[in-house]
Amino acid sequence: MDKYAETYCDVDDFCELFIEQRQRTLVENGKLKRHRMDCKLSPAE
Repeated sequence: MDKYAETYCDVDDFCELFIEQRQRTLVENGKLKRHRMDCKLSPAE
């Protein structure tokens, strides 16, 4: 795999996990209401 593509995939995977965890933390702390997310591209895309 191309080194750039490999790096992109690593960053994209990290972003997906980080955003999911961050939202979960905000919901648990009462700073974000739980809501259904619309289908959309990941921030890296």
